[in-house]
Amino acid sequence: MSQILVLGIGGLDADLLRVYGPSLPNLRRLMLESPFLDLRSTIPPEPVPAWSSVYTGLNPANHGMLTRMDCLERVIPDAQNFQAEPFWEKAARAGKHVCVFNPLLARSEHTIKGLVVANAGSASHGANSSNDAFPPLLDEPLIPTASQLLSFCTGLRERTEQQVAVALERFTRESWDLFFVQLDALDHIQHFLWRYSDPSDPMYPGKNEHANSILNFYRLFDQIVGRFRAVLPAECVFAIVSSHGHERRCTYRLHINEWLREQNFLTPEGQPAGQQDSRQQGWRTYLSDLCSSLLPWSKGKAKINHSIDQQKSAARLVELANSSSSCGGISINRAMLEREGRNYELVREAILTGLEQLNIKDTPVVNWVRTREQCYQGKHLDLYPDIIFELRSDFGVGRGLFGPLAVADSTHRLVSGTHSSQGVFLIENWPEDLEVYEDFLTPSVMDVAPTLLRLLELPDSPLDGQALVYPRPVRQLI
Repeated sequence: MSQILVLGIGGLDADLLRVYGPSLPNLRRLMLESPFLDLRSTIPPEPVPAWSSVYTGLNPANHGMLTRMDCLERVIPDAQNFQAEPFWEKAARAGKHVCVFNPLLARSEHTIKGLVVANAGSASHGANSSNDAFPPLLDEPLIPTASQLLSFCTGLRERTEQQVAVALERFTRESWDLFFVQLDALDHIQHFLWRYSDPSDPMYPGKNEHANSILNFYRLFDQIVGRFRAVLPAECVFAIVSSHGHERRCTYRLHINEWLREQNFLTPEGQPAGQQDSRQQGWRTYLSDLCSSLLPWSKGKAKINHSIDQQKSAARLVELANSSSSCGGISINRAMLEREGRNYELVREAILTGLEQLNIKDTPVVNWVRTREQCYQGKHLDLYPDIIFELRSDFGVGRGLFGPLAVADSTHRLVSGTHSSQGVFLIENWPEDLEVYEDFLTPSVMDVAPTLLRLLELPDSPLDGQALVYPRPVRQLI
């Protein structure tokens, strides 16, 4: 049986690892020795569904965690609804000695022998807990202004060092079968420093003092990897996982509700009487979008639906992630279709075809569009809208009406990085009696939990993912 140390790094991106690799000796070594690198995220590639799939081995339609999350919120309001069993609980129930620090989601009410869990900002709990306090990354969510960026980076670096010190001390204090710690500073840095580091960003300010901030945090995490590797027992498996990557945030918004209105699938309440009213409605839409993104009193409040007539609209936009995301969905009003004697599948197919053909300036703007059944199967599939799509990466989902179909994103200056589907899974020092599936396609976040359970010699089914390693066949001499 293997001992396993798993380091979760929120926002660690496979493509950036390739770019920064020469400056990252410890991660570079892992990249060379690991059979994997890229880890395909969930739809959408957001922290709550993606990390939940890492923890459970289930797709979002089975674990049901699709809660949207602000880029700096750490407390998940409905974490108590996390019902699927994560890999650390399965390991502890099987008699393994397990410690988990700072998971995004964890059930606090458990009495599993041998399991210690510590969330950010709270003491550890569980059997044999010594009440270690795991430092929070941030005291409160904030969107730093340009003048606050240096202190923001300094604060995240200091808190990360504190978190690592607590985790290292606890890791070396006892002998663990499974130890997991999640660190999220890299995710936050990329949200706010992307445009300062990416010369191709339209809001890149030119030569600036923050140009290497993202690289410097990758170097910080490379050093952290080296510190953990230095204290690893000889037979300990070392794994690094990120449930999603990072990329440049959209620079335009595509107002899907306006497209649905133009295609006669959506009916507003009170169509503007003239062109001037349409412009005014468009400006109200723009200002509402801007306020909902920036103003502190809009945080946590329900978003305005822009006076959509729910009874008369056959379809409307559903935001699967924040408004900067290229991933979105469309909900179809089945009750209305039944009243009017219209065929649900024909309406859905018409919307699918229309989105596939949607162009802006003669260029396709939709990467892919699918029915929800084509994406996932599961008992919570109805949490997804009828249609799911992904726009080109420079476009984010907008919900405005009566204005232009595509507009410049008004918040890119403040938040210039966003989550991508390119996560990371690195693993080294697995037992010699195990082999890796050589013909395996890019692993997904659902494959992490079954792989860890296989390394612990525990059952890994029934899960949506599958173990990426298997016992080496025994050769018999005849």
